[in-house]
Amino acid sequence: IPFKPGCRVLLVGEGNFSFARSLLISESIPVSPGLLVATCYDSEEVCCSKYPEAKGTVLQLRTLGATVHFGVDATRLDKHKELKKHTFDNIVFNFPHVGAGIKDQDRNIHVNQQLILGFLQSSAGLLAKGLDPTQLRKQRRDEDKSEDEDEEASDIASDGEESQQPGSVRGSILITLRDAIPYTLWDIPRLAKSPPILKPYPVAHSPHRYSLLRSFAFRPEVYPEYEHRRTLGGATSLEPNEDLKKANGACRTWEFVLRDPEAST
Repeated sequence: IPFKPGCRVLLVGEGNFSFARSLLISESIPVSPGLLVATCYDSEEVCCSKYPEAKGTVLQLRTLGATVHFGVDATRLDKHKELKKHTFDNIVFNFPHVGAGIKDQDRNIHVNQQLILGFLQSSAGLLAKGLDPTQLRKQRRDEDKSEDEDEEASDIASDGEESQQPGSVRGSILITLRDAIPYTLWDIPRLAKSPPILKPYPVAHSPHRYSLLRSFAFRPEVYPEYEHRRTLGGATSLEPNEDLKKANGACRTWEFVLRDPEAST
C-alpha cells in the first residue's frame, strides 16, 4: 500500500469514483477523507450518465469529508484554480487511457503517450516539496556497506524512506497499467525519465524529469469494492474488481518522484 498516515492524495481520472471510496472504507489504508481529492475528466452530468452508481458514491465521499471535482483535465492540473492551491504527497492515475477507440496500434500508443506526458508535466508543480527518497535510499545503502550482513539486509529491506513522514520527503506520482501489450509499449518509465516534447502539449521550458522510485504489482484485492471501469463506460461489473481479477493480477504500478533540475542522470 503506497499511502502513509497523514498523506494528502490526489486521484486523477476517476471513473465511477469506486477507487476513491475504497481508500476510505478500507481499514488497512491510512487515507483521511479530509486529505483526499478525487477528480474526473467528465462533467458531473456525463459521469453519472456513464456510471449511474457514481452519483451515490460521490455523495458518500463528500459526506465523509473528501473533495470531489468534475471536469478536470489530467494534462492541465496546474491550471485548475482549486488544485493549484495545494500540494500532494501522492498523485494517482489508475489505468489512464484516452478512450478514443483508435484501432491502429501505433497511433493508439502515440496518443496515450501524449496523455501520460501531459499528466506528468502538469503534475510537477502540485507535488509536495521535500527530500528525494531515491537519494535517501542510496545514502542509506552506502552507509550499510560498513555494517554486518544481517543488519545491512534489514536496513536495505526498509528502503530508508519508509520511516519518513509525509511532508519530509517529496511527493510521488503513481501510474497503474495492465502489464501487457499494448500498455507496456507506452514505455512509462522512459516517458518519465527522458520525456520527449510531443504536440499538443508543448512546454516553454525544459520538461520536468522524474526518477523511478519503485514499481510493484497492483493488487486489486487490497482495494475493497474498487471496479475498474473503461473510459467509455459500460455495464456494471458482476463483482468488484472482476475485470482486474480476470487479468490474474497482471497490472503494475509505477511510482515516480520529481528529479532535481540539476540532476543529469
